Amino acid sequence: MKRFLLLSMAFLSALVISPSLAADPPPFGVIPAPETEVCTPDAVDLGCKIQTGRVELRDIPRVIIHLIDLFSKLAGTISVIVIILAGWLFIVSGISEDKQKAINTLKYGLIGLAVTMLAWVIVNLIQTQLTS
Repeated sequence: MKRFLLLSMAFLSALVISPSLAADPPPFGVIPAPETEVCTPDAVDLGCKIQTGRVELRDIPRVIIHLIDLFSKLAGTISVIVIILAGWLFIVSGISEDKQKAINTLKYGLIGLAVTMLAWVIVNLIQTQLTS
């Protein structure tokens, strides 16, 4: 079991680290300049509108949708962290014989992840119905 856990952690670490090693980083202290002008005064992108100060009243639903999307991603990340913590508690509970706490933490983490995913689906359904 320990061998499986070590091999799976090594494999996951390689998957996470390898994309960051693929690209050549710029020299230390050098921030590459964009190729073209990013935001023009007549841009329709919400980020460019905020950057240039041309936000209109009709852009408020898009801002709300972006905020809901941000909070759902944050809640999903927290749920995954709780699930990982529950796995760690379950592994350690073999020593301390406190498996019920680990099982409850895993249960609540999975419930949180399911609620987050369901909320994301509902928000996207409402968004497509209102914007199309």
